[in-house]
Amino acid sequence: MPFSKFVFKPGINKEGTNYSNEGGWFDSDKIRFRKGRPERIGGWAKNSSNSFIGTCRKIHVYKDADQIQYNLLGTHKKLYVQQGNNFYDITPIRSTTQQEMLLLQQ
Repeated sequence: MPFSKFVFKPGINKEGTNYSNEGGWFDSDKIRFRKGRPERIGGWAKNSSNSFIGTCRKIHVYKDADQIQYNLLGTHKKLYVQQGNNFYDITPIRSTTQQEMLLLQQ
């Protein structure tokens, strides 16, 4: 069987359907095009070696009056502020009992 040369249209075309975009790309994930050919992008890199509890649902980035940047991370369990490489739990206390208050004071 002889080799055949495949020529694809560069770029992603989401205006039609997968079948109407013959010879082109309809869907993609972590790719870019270089010289008309698809190339895989490396993926994700860790921002911090520390971890936090829960699955991150929202990130809000802001700077204070001294232009120090903070990342506010909301998970399904806790609320964190990231400053540098550290995460600080700032989840509000919902309710406490007398026994929990004694444990917090220790």
